[in-house]
Parts: sequence; C-alpha cells; structure tokens
Amino acid sequence: MLYRLSQEAQRDLDDSFPYWAKRASLPVAGRLIDAITDRFWFLADRKARGRIEILHVFHGARAQKWAFRRPKRR
Repeated sequence: MLYRLSQEAQRDLDDSFPYWAKRASLPVAGRLIDAITDRFWFLADRKARGRIEILHVFHGARAQKWAFRRPKRR
C-alpha cells in the first residue's frame, strides 16, 4: 500500500459516511468516501513513488488548525 491512514484519519472517514448518508443518501456517502480514497491513491502515486501517511480528512470549512492541537495534560 502506498498510503497509510492514521487512527484520526480513519475516524474522520468513519464519521463522514453516516453524516453524508443522513444528509444526502447512502449512494452519495459511498461515492464521497470513494472519491476521498481515490485522492489518497493519487497523492501517494505522485509522492515520488514513496509512502505517505494521511493524518486527517477535513471538510474545507473546518477549522483545521484545531485538529492538530494536542489535548492538555491534566
């Protein structure tokens, strides 16, 4: 495999499917997830034939900087 999903990226995908299935339909949600994973393959293929790690999957309107913040230690 040319790419690897972090646990967070897998969770992002897992959360996206039911969200879009409810908002649109099951076929739309399936096509969206397929389009996202197709993009992973596209990126991996263009990355000098090396491996890439997908850290997160974002909606364009999401505040992305918050996803990379580490939780505060107690």
